[in-house]
Amino acid sequence: MATESSEPCKDCAGTGWLIVGRAGVTGAKRCACMPPIAARPVPPERAEPVLSADEISLAVEGLSSIPWFPKEEGARTMIADAVARLCSSGPACFELVRVMIDRYRQWPGVHEMRICYCALIGSPLSGDDLRTKVSEFYPDGFGRSLPSVGRAALPPGHVATVDAAFDRSVRLLSAAKDLDRVKRARAAAPEAPTNPNFKPVTQADIDAAVNELRDKRARAELGQ
Repeated sequence: MATESSEPCKDCAGTGWLIVGRAGVTGAKRCACMPPIAARPVPPERAEPVLSADEISLAVEGLSSIPWFPKEEGARTMIADAVARLCSSGPACFELVRVMIDRYRQWPGVHEMRICYCALIGSPLSGDDLRTKVSEFYPDGFGRSLPSVGRAALPPGHVATVDAAFDRSVRLLSAAKDLDRVKRARAAAPEAPTNPNFKPVTQADIDAAVNELRDKRARAELGQ
């Protein structure tokens, strides 16, 4: 578009648009004197989830113990996606479930869950960091900050969480989903001792036994 100190464009008279027509239809297009439209900013690349499908499924199952947690499949799918985009590790995911169960007497929603995670656990895997946002359920703050996950070691024998029942469920599900368990069981099983006198049965042996049985029956009939 023409500036105040320059002459108006002869094609568009300074409007920036040209009237065009095609097949009896009239429209408008940008004039060449108009500056190019600035490219829309590209959003930051979304981080790939680090949680497995089993970890996400167990997290949603644990969150469902909170009263008023959605029962609809579509809502649970979106919550599972929110957990996957939020949690930066398996321990952080299980810590989130524990904190949510301890602090909320009813399901507070995904936004509140993100505020809780950012305020008490750590930076989110992707999306907005809401640690400075005011919680609707804890407007005065969450109080005592929880220790950062990953610093304290789990008790001996635990693989995911200090909750014994929840940890046992994780281990059982992991064992059931392990595709290499059959191979390991076979490798650990002792090999059967080999008999040096073992001779496999062949088709010739079977045929000889059948013929012998027939001859025996024939001799018995002639003897009668």
